[in-house]
This record gives sequence, C-alpha cells and structure tokens, in this order.
Amino acid sequence: MLAQPVAADLTGFDRPTLLLAGGDDRLIPNVETFALARDLARVETRTIAGVGHVASIQAPERVAEAVTAFLNSNKKAA
Repeated sequence: MLAQPVAADLTGFDRPTLLLAGGDDRLIPNVETFALARDLARVETRTIAGVGHVASIQAPERVAEAVTAFLNSNKKAA
C-alpha cells in the first residue's frame, strides 16, 4: 500500500479533522497517518493504545470516546 503513495493537496481543507491511529497498527505506521496533519489547518491527532489497524472493531468504545470528545470540543469552538 505504501509503495504507491497517493498525492493529495489538503492545504485548502479548513474543517476540523480528527486523525485516529491504532498504537499497534502494522498496516499503516502512525507516522504515515499523522503525516497528513502537516497539511491540515485544523487537525487533532490521537493514538488509541493497544489496538491495531481496525480500532473500531478492536476497541469501539475507545474510538467512540475519541470521536465524541472531538465533536464536543469543536461544537464549543463553533
């Protein structure tokens, strides 16, 4: 997958964005996921410890908690 990277210009995307990564993700390294953050104006990154690439299956409650906190924090800022 990483052998053929896809280029995308995200510099004009100004919406709040949450980047989630599993702390034990062996498919896409966290550094690759979080590299997207450098081009996003409003980004929050979060690692979910102890899960791999499918955190939403492995720890749905922690993913829901992260997403809910992100949405609530952006609701207050709006």
